[in-house]
Amino acid sequence: LDETLEVFGASYQDRVVYDDHLIDRVNHYYTGMMLFMFVVVIGTPELVGTPIECWCPTEFNKDYEENANFNDVDVWVKYVNYICWISNTYYIPMSKPVPMSYEIRQANKIYYYQWTPLIFLVMAFLFKMPRAIWKYLSTKCGVGIKKFMTTAKETQTEMFYAARRTHQINLANAGQPPMDQMDFFPPGYEMEVERQKVLQTLGKYISIWCYDANKTSQLKETRTRINKLFDFGIGRHHGNFLMALLIFVRFLYLVNVAGQLILLNEFLADDFYIYGYDVMEKFLAGKDWALNHKRFPRVTLCDFDLRQLTNVQRYTLQCVLPINLYNEKVFIALWFWLTFILVVTFLNFAFTLIMALTSRSRENFIIKYLLLNDIDVHDEKTGNLDKKVKLFIYGHLKFDGIFLLQMLSNNAGSAITQDIVRYTWEEFNIKINEHFCIQRTGSETSSYRSSAASLHSMGNSRSSSVNGSGLTHRTGNRYQMNLQSNTFADSQQIGTQKHNIRDSFVSGGHRHAEVSTEKKVMKPNETFV
Repeated sequence: LDETLEVFGASYQDRVVYDDHLIDRVNHYYTGMMLFMFVVVIGTPELVGTPIECWCPTEFNKDYEENANFNDVDVWVKYVNYICWISNTYYIPMSKPVPMSYEIRQANKIYYYQWTPLIFLVMAFLFKMPRAIWKYLSTKCGVGIKKFMTTAKETQTEMFYAARRTHQINLANAGQPPMDQMDFFPPGYEMEVERQKVLQTLGKYISIWCYDANKTSQLKETRTRINKLFDFGIGRHHGNFLMALLIFVRFLYLVNVAGQLILLNEFLADDFYIYGYDVMEKFLAGKDWALNHKRFPRVTLCDFDLRQLTNVQRYTLQCVLPINLYNEKVFIALWFWLTFILVVTFLNFAFTLIMALTSRSRENFIIKYLLLNDIDVHDEKTGNLDKKVKLFIYGHLKFDGIFLLQMLSNNAGSAITQDIVRYTWEEFNIKINEHFCIQRTGSETSSYRSSAASLHSMGNSRSSSVNGSGLTHRTGNRYQMNLQSNTFADSQQIGTQKHNIRDSFVSGGHRHAEVSTEKKVMKPNETFV
């Protein structure tokens, strides 16, 4: 039973992977759920009852309706309730007389109570908007963030631990095998090997993703021209796309909370900014902070006109709003909740901005995991941070790579992150070695080509000098120069010199090849006919 409950309780937590912070989820998830709950409470007639009940005059009573032969005895009362519900009521304290001016009555009207469920739905939608923007734009970075973290987390839960439990059960049920058939590997050894293969693949994936994001695309010239005009230092090829998107989304969360407080203040039209302060002040003073409060009055007045034959008669009725009993509690809770979210969202945005502007925290994060993998991060001579480590942090991973590893650490834990950082570091070293190898080979090849070109030019100049000294054939059959042997000998000499130059570069020497300028002695067969 304990094992069953443990598996049942941990199953959901093992499956959940987040690509955002807790404060972000407070904004788009928990606040949205709370607003939907408010909609259900206020919009359910069984909980609230009739939203409005008005005190009708005597001519609207049952006897009058029966004498008038009305089939529905409550039709007049229902009509009055509907009229007062849709035409808004106004609040005048009991201690003050009802003003005769129609304009004064209109100035005290209450407009919100019919629209409260719709207001909460719109608020929930606005809280979801930054999350929708994050989910859409984060897919444009070239990596599936949640899929990546889910794959890494599964190596710790489903693959490894399930295999270890299965191995232990098999050992318990099986008898003692012969010595030559015993498995001396620890439980889950094979799955641990598979786990390391998966983590190695993920480490290579991060390294390739960071490397490809920083490479120049095929449209190099076009992209360079566009970047000169519209490049603001933000983008995937700069390695800060996810960080810039995160700052933008958290700024939207902050603007959303502040904007909703402003809109609620305008909608309720009675200093909603200080609503919570007033409630706390009256509550601490022992006063009744809710009864007939001007923000959410329970008893209001309603004016409506009733046409009777040739004249129109105006009625002023006193109505009770049971729905305001719930609206009051809901908006009090909403005020404290929005104020709390405003504070923590501002701190979260400020913290994110500081982390983006300062590199110390990102550097310490990577150094911590490199040290856990027994990788020396400091230069032995100077004691400062090694140049290769700096290149790994600021030139290879950059903002986005470190941000992805930080989210991985928050979801999958330090052990998995440590392994992936190690494999990413190994892949980075492979890339560095390949780069320097290609660079060195390219420099040697360019030196070899320049030397060969100089020798070729020397050969051409020699042929020119021979031609200029009269060793040309005349147009007739009188003179003809046989230069085949000379040309063959010169090509052999140039080839030998090229070979010597190549050997000098391969051996690592820096000496220049000596070119022989000795004149070639003509052989007997090199004659003129």
